[in-house]
Amino acid sequence: MTIYIARHGKTVWNAEGRYQGRLDSPLTDTGRAQARSTAETMCGRGVERLLCSPLGRARATARVAERALGLVAEIDPDLAEYDIGRWQGLTLAEVEAAYPGELARREEDRLHYRPPDAESMADMLVRAHAVAGRLDRRTTLIVAHSTINRVLVAALLGWEDRIADIYHPHHVIYRIDRAGGSTGVAHLIDGVSHDGAYTSGRN
Repeated sequence: MTIYIARHGKTVWNAEGRYQGRLDSPLTDTGRAQARSTAETMCGRGVERLLCSPLGRARATARVAERALGLVAEIDPDLAEYDIGRWQGLTLAEVEAAYPGELARREEDRLHYRPPDAESMADMLVRAHAVAGRLDRRTTLIVAHSTINRVLVAALLGWEDRIADIYHPHHVIYRIDRAGGSTGVAHLIDGVSHDGAYTSGRN
């Protein structure tokens, strides 16, 4: 089994440094170029199945892959981004002003911390394991979001205690391989494979 995990292209709110969560904003010119790059990178890799978040920015990115790969995306509600509650639409500075000290409290326990009216990463793990349980032997491309992708990578690798160390920039595509009872991970940048996960210690 081979699974590729891509993030949607950069959006207006990404450029403004705003939490999006379940809200949405359109792809920027850079984001549309990133969507094309993802599609081009996936060509010739034997992708047989395309899964996508229901949110607009992921669907816009997946549409480019649909055309390039000749596939129709399957929408999976469990791939929706982190429901970050009252923080949606806010910048870090605005979160700190409205909810003083909450960002620091989040750093004390990234897995279980829950912003106001939101879900935790532990909640997201339940969704991620549900997605993983529906994967089959087909080579699959998943198009979703930064946080749910990080949680999904952690779920597939058994790295639940390392979620905070995993990063998913827009230009990175994860590749997860399962064979012979073992699971390996690499990340692709501009179509070039690099061993391991893209973590906080990498550029």
